[in-house]
Amino acid sequence: MISVLIPLYQEDIASLLSSLLVATERLTEPAEIIISDVSESSRKCYLEELLAHKDVFYHYHNEIKSRAENRNYLADQAKFDHLVFLDCDAILPDLDFLVKYAEILHKKSVICGGTAYQKEKPDDKNHILRWKYGTTREVRSYKRREENPYSSFSSFNFCIPAKIFQEIKFNETVDQYGHEDTFFGFELEKNQISILHIDNPLIHNGLESAKIFIKKTETGIVTLVRMAETGTFSADFLKGIQLWKTSIKLRNSGLLPIIKILFPLISKLCLINLKSNNPNIRFFDVYKLAYLAKIQG
Repeated sequence: MISVLIPLYQEDIASLLSSLLVATERLTEPAEIIISDVSESSRKCYLEELLAHKDVFYHYHNEIKSRAENRNYLADQAKFDHLVFLDCDAILPDLDFLVKYAEILHKKSVICGGTAYQKEKPDDKNHILRWKYGTTREVRSYKRREENPYSSFSSFNFCIPAKIFQEIKFNETVDQYGHEDTFFGFELEKNQISILHIDNPLIHNGLESAKIFIKKTETGIVTLVRMAETGTFSADFLKGIQLWKTSIKLRNSGLLPIIKILFPLISKLCLINLKSNNPNIRFFDVYKLAYLAKIQG
């Protein structure tokens, strides 16, 4: 029995919800779909017909909840033994998507299905950076993800026994965008909870503009620095983040302060490339490191 949980943020999920309803009909066990909407204004009206389904439950919150709070809230509403978390900016790859999870629930593991993107390059150049980053960094075969199962965890598309989720939950002190996935994977490893990676990718359809994606990345870096400064997140966790590991090496070599001084020039050159028709993801790596140097003080 499966509870499908969708945290909703400013997205039109009519198509996703319609596909999910068909997908639940292919299951031999009962299922429910729960939506927790934290959009700035409710857009429930366009979903009225779909929400009338007896197994669909919609919750709207006037206050904006963090991503961690929203996912934890969804889990608290679920009545079935297994939770399937899906991001709202997604498309099902096929109508057997839930069946593929249901067939292996007996393994009692956290199951990660993976991420996919449309193969065609977007026509709008403003979306190319997000598409290119996704296709080069986020799309990985299940065999490759299994090489580092915990660091490969993603909340975009995963299934977890409800009992295990209630023991771990997402850390609500991470109240801004960034690294909640990383910390959840770290907690799974610390508690010796196994992760099974399978070939059941969800298609990421919500491509942000380069400007928005870069801004969200900057917010994620600020979150990382705050996590380090609070002292509530262990050194082992921080060392597992590649950006942080690289910054430590550069600090120890004396190069990080130099990068900070050069940030205006580095950022200008990187941003020209990243907002172009042919962004280079290496420039994105450099920009992230330079931005981290800038705000670390």
